[in-house]
Formats: sequence, structure tokens, C-alpha cells
Amino acid sequence: MGIKNLIKQQRPREKALLTGIDQLSDIELIAILIGYGNKNKDVFDISYGLIKKYGSLSEILKLSLDELMSNDGIKLAKAVKITAINEIYLRVKNKRH
Repeated sequence: MGIKNLIKQQRPREKALLTGIDQLSDIELIAILIGYGNKNKDVFDISYGLIKKYGSLSEILKLSLDELMSNDGIKLAKAVKITAINEIYLRVKNKRH
């Protein structure tokens, strides 16, 4: 089901506002991160495909730009966003220890 077919309260951004970001599924979090799909795939299809292929958010965050861009629906801009999130996480984690 495409994001446009969901009622507004079920869309990831709106759901995060209503229930809290911690209530979103991994697929919804990825959908927020990558923002939109393309003419062939909805953002949920892309997000689901990444989770199905790699198994978890942590595995997706470990991927290189090239590995991310090997997936249908992920081009440079989306791949950079995903790798940037991992880098932010690593920097924050390392400063706490």
C-alpha cells in the first residue's frame, strides 16, 4: 500500500507526531529518512525491501554508499542520508564513552 493511500494519521511523520517517534516501525523510520519513493516504487516498498534484504536497521546503517545504491530506489542522495545517520550515531556514541 502506498503512503498516499494511508489516512494522514497513519503516515510516518504524522504518526510520529501523534504517538512518538519511538512508536514507529523500522520500515516507517526508514521511510521518514529517505523521504519519498520514485516512479516505480513507493517509499514503503523501498523501505520494506531494505529491511527484507538486510534484516535490520543496524545492518542497513553499516552499508557503504555503493552497497546502498545497488538497491532499487536508492540513489546517491538517499544513500548519503542513510550513511550520514550512521556517522552521527557513531560520533554521539563515541563522545559518551
